[in-house]
Amino acid sequence: MATARLRKAFRYPDDSGDEEHEREELDEEEQDLVIERLRAQNNKRNAEYTVNDSFQKLSL
Repeated sequence: MATARLRKAFRYPDDSGDEEHEREELDEEEQDLVIERLRAQNNKRNAEYTVNDSFQKLSL
């Protein structure tokens, strides 16, 4: 099994020191959770478009 590695967001060296808007790095578990949420949203939208497209084809 490969070792887990923490991904760090790219930042230009001269970024402002505004820590209020600074993003935290996501660990592997958090990344998986975000991916699952996005996958679920995508599947829901695909289903909505499929139903809508089917109704449009029937009305032609």
